[in-house]
Amino acid sequence: MAYMSTGPALRKSYAPLFTLLMRLGIPLTTSGADTFLVRDELPLWDRQDMDWDDILRCSPALKSLITRSSDDLQALLLTDPAFGTRKLHGSYPLELATRYGWKDGCIMLLKSGATIANSRSAHCATLLTLSIDSGNEQVLSMWLSIRKVATESQLLAIGSLESALAYASQRQVEWVDGILDAIVEQRSTLKKIARQCITDGELMFKDERVLDAGAAQIFDFLAGIDVDVHPSLRPVWRSLYCPLKYNFRDRMIVEKLYDAGFRDVAAEDYDDRDEIPSPLLHCAIYGYVDQCWWFVSKGVKMTECWPRSHVTALQCLGWGAGNALMATNPHQELQRQSTDAFTWSLFADRCTDDCVCGCSVSGCTFSTSFVKGTTTSIFSPWRSKSDILHATLRFAAPATRQRRSLARALIRSLTFWHLGLEHTCCDIKRVWYYHACQINNSLAQEFGGMPEAYFESPFENDKSPVPRHTPEVMQRIRDEDVYLLGRLEELVCDLDREYEALEMDIEEFILEHWCKTMEKDVAISVKQDEQQYGKGRREMGVALELRQHLQFAKTGIIGEIEDEDETHTGPEDTSLEESDGVDEFYDAEENW
Repeated sequence: MAYMSTGPALRKSYAPLFTLLMRLGIPLTTSGADTFLVRDELPLWDRQDMDWDDILRCSPALKSLITRSSDDLQALLLTDPAFGTRKLHGSYPLELATRYGWKDGCIMLLKSGATIANSRSAHCATLLTLSIDSGNEQVLSMWLSIRKVATESQLLAIGSLESALAYASQRQVEWVDGILDAIVEQRSTLKKIARQCITDGELMFKDERVLDAGAAQIFDFLAGIDVDVHPSLRPVWRSLYCPLKYNFRDRMIVEKLYDAGFRDVAAEDYDDRDEIPSPLLHCAIYGYVDQCWWFVSKGVKMTECWPRSHVTALQCLGWGAGNALMATNPHQELQRQSTDAFTWSLFADRCTDDCVCGCSVSGCTFSTSFVKGTTTSIFSPWRSKSDILHATLRFAAPATRQRRSLARALIRSLTFWHLGLEHTCCDIKRVWYYHACQINNSLAQEFGGMPEAYFESPFENDKSPVPRHTPEVMQRIRDEDVYLLGRLEELVCDLDREYEALEMDIEEFILEHWCKTMEKDVAISVKQDEQQYGKGRREMGVALELRQHLQFAKTGIIGEIEDEDETHTGPEDTSLEESDGVDEFYDAEENW
């Protein structure tokens, strides 16, 4: 598959090349993310315009592969028998023949002793994924067959069956069945060998299921007792439901896995000693609501806990859904009606963990975790507070209207966020980072790319969401936030009473009454701070930066606030002693 730029000038100047590639059966795409660049193999781009003569003047070796000429390739191999063992413009000939979907060319190169190796190029493609990109199913079938007898080093270049399955699920869905059949054959062969060599009690087998959870451990166990098992039988992933890079967003794919006999979907199916989250938890931290709904439909409980903690899939999905809502990737937006309904039903769940934090009354729930996800998302720094608030209400409000207790919890969580208090509850962002780094490291190792230490989590104790801090740090945070925690309780009590009295819709109440209350609270706090500490700070030459607090009200929640005077007239003019209004508060901020 070749990448075609959509720029008008490029379309015109490269038209002959793209026409030739299409005549040769090489498909084109405008999506560079899913392809390799033909320009990497065609050093013809130093000219503004191209014609047929330019294209035909490429090297005979490359021309034989692009045109899929058996005669030209045969002549080349006769004059240069080692042709298949050297790189051509950064890639091995076998890779190029596979990319162009030329099965006969691959066979000719293999018979000549061509190297089955990965060029370690930036796209980290394997021969299986290149086969999928080529659009030629015969080439894919050929490499699936060769994989069964390949050496360990050759398997790195050919690639894993699991990665091929996930890759095909996003690019060639109609080929998923063929790859899935190869995985079932692999696991059935491994299970047959294990039954012959392992006595009862050493490892447990479930007759009605295809090997999935624990399959890699079974392979390692057999290798450890010197059983001759071919390296192609070793599973790469811990579970087909926990893919490293790709996620089966289409429920049809996971249904195919389940129907094929892969039934290890619950935490109880996995060895809890490895301290690795179950497939449901894996999907929950990334906010894959539709997949979580599918696991629940298969009998998996949302109360499954993260290893070494009381944090359930409910809390993980709450944070994950909130985090995904802040993402720019449209595939991660929670837009489907089925997932919306499922998400709203979870807001009413009262299951809590044992967290102690001001953001909730008696531990984290799905609803408080959802607000924590939107307000502490890895994408939040690129969102205005107005965007965060509106996105949060978009999903929280419909569920909150049904239950009074949810409205109270929402008011508390948002007020906690507004006051800038630090969470002392479970840190799901930390394990999100950890697993993201594990994904990248696993890919690097699988494709022979970057060293393992290249991707590192910025957190310590990153395998578990609790504890968020050491006991010493937790105590310091509580001591430092004691005043704000008291203020939180006062504000929540007042707002809760006002919400009851005003009888407003929760969304209207937050966007109008709550926002104004928070702005007035900031103005009063700054006035009190200025009265108590302003003079001393100015004498010490310290300037107070208030922009972090001001960002909230200046992003359009209640409208833009115009400053009456932006002229700096000296420190004495910054006093808020004679002012009670929000507008004057912003005037003073400009002078700071």
